[in-house]
Amino acid sequence: MRGPYSLNRANIAINVPDRTGVLLLIHGDSYEPVYVERSEHLRKALIRHLPESEKSTKIKEHSPDRFMFQTAKDDQKAFDLECRWYHLFKPKCNFDHPLYSTAGVSCPLCGFEGK
Repeated sequence: MRGPYSLNRANIAINVPDRTGVLLLIHGDSYEPVYVERSEHLRKALIRHLPESEKSTKIKEHSPDRFMFQTAKDDQKAFDLECRWYHLFKPKCNFDHPLYSTAGVSCPLCGFEGK
């Protein structure tokens, strides 16, 4: 896992490759987990979560000011990592378990398979 970095354009541009992976938005010095997300384009996803770009009112309420991330070899590995972070960090703004678009793929931790 890389980070934490302050959530701003400069840190995203310098530190984040535009690759598949998982990001974790966090708040404050206590590193309160706010949101975890898998993306095929980490850099673009993080730019969407900058304070001036964020569309989710729930995420805005929790004011993430830092982020961490990890790249993944492919979307399946990113899904596995997203599930692990979802269970480990229990982010306040992830209301539903991560889903995978291919039928038959389930969470490596709890076995959840959304339809």
